[in-house]
Amino acid sequence: MASPQPPPADPEPVNPASRPAPTLSVILPVYNAMPWLPITIRDMLKQQLANNEPLELLCAFDGGGDGSLVFLLELAALLGARATVEVCELRADGRVVDSNPALAAALRQPEDADHPSFAAAGPPGELVGEGQQLLVEPLSAADVAACARPEHALRVLRYADGKNRGQGAAMSLALSMLDERSPFIAQVKNTPTVYGSCCRSLCKSLL
Repeated sequence: MASPQPPPADPEPVNPASRPAPTLSVILPVYNAMPWLPITIRDMLKQQLANNEPLELLCAFDGGGDGSLVFLLELAALLGARATVEVCELRADGRVVDSNPALAAALRQPEDADHPSFAAAGPPGELVGEGQQLLVEPLSAADVAACARPEHALRVLRYADGKNRGQGAAMSLALSMLDERSPFIAQVKNTPTVYGSCCRSLCKSLL
């Protein structure tokens, strides 16, 4: 069995403020999100807003070992100046975001197969169409990068220690780092049902 490949190095830092102000900031918490993560990102970054206005997609990585981080770093490298990888350093007392006191609590146990969201998802054999195809031929970072519109930006956010703190902490991380110039904020999630039509509906309802 081949040994697992280490994740690619973070790309050279780019200041998000140097880009045009986004019209929409979309937050995507990421925890063991494969194989749905590539298609969710693809379908968000390929949306064309009115007058080709830009959006930023903030992927808040919340730990996990299914390859989600490797995919995000590969995609960021392919997107070049359109992507950033931003690491949130812990404070000396171990806390992360001051605005959320819940983050001072002890870390919970990592999610696993007994989490209710996994039980509700049903067995893979029930998936149809593009969802079933993903289990056979997952989208690559190159596939996703090829579909991304040039005006949109990807921001990969992660804690320096890589620990799982839960979706609330991931949301807090993204909210603390989003571009303050953006007039609209939305959240999407990684599920078999979040495809292009859902992303189009989200953009149309806000803009």
